[in-house]
Amino acid sequence: MKLFVDDVREPNDPYGVTAFRWMERGPEYDAELKSWTVARTFAEAVEHLESGHVKEISLDHDLGEEKTGYDLCKWMTANKCWPGVVHFHTANPIGAKNMADEWEHYKKNVLKLGPETRRMLLDKAQAKWLTWLQDKGYLTEEDAVEDGLKLKRIGCTEAGKKYLDSPQAKIDSEWFFATGELPKG
Repeated sequence: MKLFVDDVREPNDPYGVTAFRWMERGPEYDAELKSWTVARTFAEAVEHLESGHVKEISLDHDLGEEKTGYDLCKWMTANKCWPGVVHFHTANPIGAKNMADEWEHYKKNVLKLGPETRRMLLDKAQAKWLTWLQDKGYLTEEDAVEDGLKLKRIGCTEAGKKYLDSPQAKIDSEWFFATGELPKG
């Protein structure tokens, strides 16, 4: 689940989720909009976070009540339930800094991913990305033997060369490595 926490705005508001800023209106846009669940209050956001299904979150600071987005960030740190992908869309610069600082604090001091764990996660992500490219017919794989070692040699098809040289490939790869979601289509 993608959770958009804001007391007023919708995910596709110009100050909402960044992904909408480069999307043209159409089926993909509509699907992305429908993929976001909106929480208008701190309590609604906590309810969704406690479900364990939130994978991505976009946070406003000023929620129109006593509790703020920063309070929600502190709650996520205390309960160790930050989603993997985090966005801040608030118009409050001090609130944005406080929330971003709390997220950084969580990653460095609470989550404590060491370099080996980070490397392992990146290796898994890269393998998933390469598998997707191969499934799309952009890469080829062949067995090879070099210096007595069995290897897998990866090549690029003509379609793969065109795709990998395109601006869309950059957008797709940045989106994948930021969200863990493979491109659709």
